Amino acid sequence: MRLRLVLLRHARAVPPAHGDDHERPLEPSGRREAAATARRLRALGWAPERILCSDARRTRETAEACAGEWPDLPVAEPSPQLYAATREVVADVVAGLSDAAATVWVIGHNPTMEELAERLAHLRVGLGTAHAVLLEIDADSWADALVRRWQLVEFVAPDGA
Repeated sequence: MRLRLVLLRHARAVPPAHGDDHERPLEPSGRREAAATARRLRALGWAPERILCSDARRTRETAEACAGEWPDLPVAEPSPQLYAATREVVADVVAGLSDAAATVWVIGHNPTMEELAERLAHLRVGLGTAHAVLLEIDADSWADALVRRWQLVEFVAPDGA
């Protein structure tokens, strides 16, 4: 079966302060970035059956901003396991998915999103805020796919660059 994975770095958030990193909101420009990325993903036809995200406020708000541009997106599934996760943890979460979902988005943090994309596609990538990599593979299951080499199909930036 053809599996498609979108690894999306959260949009621009307010700078870290002495407060709680977990609760940093998006900046207004971040909301615009996320909306632009959602428009590009929609134009490319990368509609997900599932959206996983860290439970950090900035990833949840990125998912909300995407949904504002693409109303029929599934509701994002926040997970504390994806906050401050390593690439191995994110890969394990994805490997455990049901095969009923052929296209999955993961909205997370750097450097983890870059590191996972690099591990899967064997290519060095740089992900700015609200940037995404679109990966595909033919595999029997998500578990099988996560131990193999993926094809990098597209790199998406909010400005179209």
